[in-house]
Amino acid sequence: MRASSRAVVVGDTTGGGSGNPLARELPNGWIYQMSQWIQYDLNHTIIEDRGVIPDITVLSREQDRVLRRDRVIEAAVAALRARGG
Repeated sequence: MRASSRAVVVGDTTGGGSGNPLARELPNGWIYQMSQWIQYDLNHTIIEDRGVIPDITVLSREQDRVLRRDRVIEAAVAALRARGG
């Protein structure tokens, strides 16, 4: 999304897992996962274990579910309105 000058990333930093994980099972029943590729951001920095940092950070709260509120969507709508969208 950052390749587009019109995009704004809103939310929390991602977990840093990417690379289309491939799961395999060992003969003893254990399952392991490994990335099939390395994923980079626009600056050629690996995002694994670092995550994607949003332009506008909004952390969800436990009580938001109870209140049926989505603070990330609210922040995204506010950002669109501020841009005249």
